[in-house]
Amino acid sequence: MIFRRIFLIFRNWIIDLFILHLLILYNNKNETAPDILCGAVFEVFISRRKDMLTIEAKPVSCTHTAMEDFWAREDIILVVPGSLPCIRGVYLRARAEGKLNQFAYVHMEEMDYVMGTAEDRIRDAVRETVKKGEKWGAVIIYLSCLDILTRLDFSDLEKSLTKETGCTVRCFFRGPMAAADGISHLTAAQMTAAIPRAEPVKKQVCQLPPPVSDGSGISDWKQSPDTQTWMLTPPGCRSCMRDGDMSEGQKKVYAVRMKAADFIYGMEERCAAQIQEREEGKETQRVLIQTAVPAFIGLDHEAVMKQIHQKNKDDIFFPSDGFHDAMSGISRAEEIQAQTDASFFSESGTRVIRVLGYSPLLCGHIEDFHPCTERIKAMGYEVCYSGRDSKESQKRPALNWVVSSAGLKAALWMKNELEIPFTTFLPIGEFLMSQWEQCMKALLPCGGNSGDACKEGMTEIESQRTGRRLLLMGDPVHTRNMELFLQGKGKYSISRAAYSWSKESEALYRSGESGGGMHYFKTLDEWRALAENADVVAADPVFHMNIPGILWISFYWGYAGGQYSCCPGRGIMGRLLYRDLESL
Repeated sequence: MIFRRIFLIFRNWIIDLFILHLLILYNNKNETAPDILCGAVFEVFISRRKDMLTIEAKPVSCTHTAMEDFWAREDIILVVPGSLPCIRGVYLRARAEGKLNQFAYVHMEEMDYVMGTAEDRIRDAVRETVKKGEKWGAVIIYLSCLDILTRLDFSDLEKSLTKETGCTVRCFFRGPMAAADGISHLTAAQMTAAIPRAEPVKKQVCQLPPPVSDGSGISDWKQSPDTQTWMLTPPGCRSCMRDGDMSEGQKKVYAVRMKAADFIYGMEERCAAQIQEREEGKETQRVLIQTAVPAFIGLDHEAVMKQIHQKNKDDIFFPSDGFHDAMSGISRAEEIQAQTDASFFSESGTRVIRVLGYSPLLCGHIEDFHPCTERIKAMGYEVCYSGRDSKESQKRPALNWVVSSAGLKAALWMKNELEIPFTTFLPIGEFLMSQWEQCMKALLPCGGNSGDACKEGMTEIESQRTGRRLLLMGDPVHTRNMELFLQGKGKYSISRAAYSWSKESEALYRSGESGGGMHYFKTLDEWRALAENADVVAADPVFHMNIPGILWISFYWGYAGGQYSCCPGRGIMGRLLYRDLESL
C-alpha cells in the first residue's frame, strides 16, 4: 500500500511536469492557454451560460472527423485504446457508417495506465490485428487522452511494430489532449497521404461490441425530475453519450467546460463555480459523475461537494472511472442511493414498493412497465423508481422489486440490514401476470411470507431439456424470467448466457444465480461457440451473426445496443419480445 501511494505521487508529479511543458510550448505561440475544447471534433448543445455545456441525445453526428479520412481507405484499420467512452465513441460511429470491419479496440483497465502496462496492451492488440492474415496498408493507433497524458513511447510503438509486423503502424493524436498539445502532429489527411496504398481488406468483425460505460449508465439511471446531473469530464467522453448512450428526451445533463491549466492546478474550483452558477427552479439535488481523466489525476470530489453544498439539499457523488460498464456502475450507484435513503427511513414500513435496477438502457422504455405499476397501485401501494422519483418519494419500502441485475446489491443490502424482502420476478406477458401478482402479495407484510417460500418471488424453474435448442442472451435476471415464461411450452431445450465485460459485472450476475445453467462469455469466439450450439438465439441485434441454420430473435438490450434499444416495446417487458416468444 505504501509503495502504491509513493508510485501514484511520483506518477502524478511526472504528469504535472509534462502538461506544464505543453502549456509553455503553447504559450510561446498563444497569449493564453487554450481552451481544452478548441480542438474537439464533435458538436454539443451550448447553453446560454458562458462555460456550461448541455448534453442531449441526438443521432450520430454527421460532422466530418478524422475517422472518415482513415476509413475512406479500405486498407486502413483503427486500433482504439482507452477507457470505455473513448472506445465506444468510435464504435458507435463505425457502426453507423458500416465500418466495423475497420475498427478494433483494446480492452483496457485503469491499472494498465497506473502500472505502465498500457503500452504492452496496445502492442498485443496490434499484433492480434495483423496476425489474422489480412494485409493492411496501415494500422492506426487512435490514441486516447490517457495515452497522451501518460506519454507512451509513441515513436518506438511505430518503429518496432512496423518492423515486427511488416505493416505500417502510426499513432494518431486525437481529442482534447491532442488539441492542447504544443507539439505538432500530422492530420488524418496528411497521415493517409503519406501511407502507400494496398489492396482493400475484406475483414470480418472479430470483437464483441463494447458496452455502455459506468458514467453513461449512471446518468441514464438517475433521471429524477428534481435533479441536475453533472459530468466532470473532458469533451470526448460526452460524444458517446450524445451519439448513442442517452435515452431520447433525457434532460438536465450538464458538463463543465475545462481548460488545459485545470489538469495542472486542479479542476475542483472551476467545477464548483460552474455548478453553483447553474440554478434552476425546483432542482434540489446535484449529481456528480466523473470519467477516466479526472479519476486518473485524482479529482477531489469531496472538495467540490463541499464548495457546492446547499443548506437542506442533498448533493451526491457517484464513483465511476470510465473503465467499468453500465451494469456495475449502476449497481454501485443503487447501493449508495439505498444506503443514503435509508438514513431517512422511519422505523415503520410504508405502503411503497421500490423498483431497483431500472434504467432505460438496461430494461427498455418505462412505458412497458406501466401495466405492472397499475397492478401495484390496485393493491393499494405506491410505486417508487429508485433513481427516477424525487427524494420525497424515497420512503421505507415494504418490498423491493428488482428489475435488472444492477439492483441486486442494493436489494441484498436492504434485506440483510433492514429486513426488507425483494423479488426478481418479471411478468413477461399476461400469462405470468397473475402469478407475479400472487408472489408480490405473498412477499408483502400482509402476506405473511418471509420470501424464502417464493425464492425471492420466483417459482422453481424445471426447464425442458428436449426439442429445439434455444439460447437466451442478456441480463441473467431477464433471461431467467424468459425461461420461466417458456417452460410451460415444453418444446425447447433452454440455455442462458451473459456478456461478462469485467470481473465485477460477472460477479454481479453470479450473485443473483442459484444453481447452474448459465454461460458467461467475454470474446466473440466464445459467443460464436455458444450460438453455434443452438437452433434459436434471442439476443440484441448487435450480437447477431451470420451462422447458417440459426434463427435469431431480437431481444433488445441497451447495455450494448445503446439508445435505439430503448424504444417502447423493445425492452424486457416490451410487447415485441412477448410477441416473438409467443410465436416460438
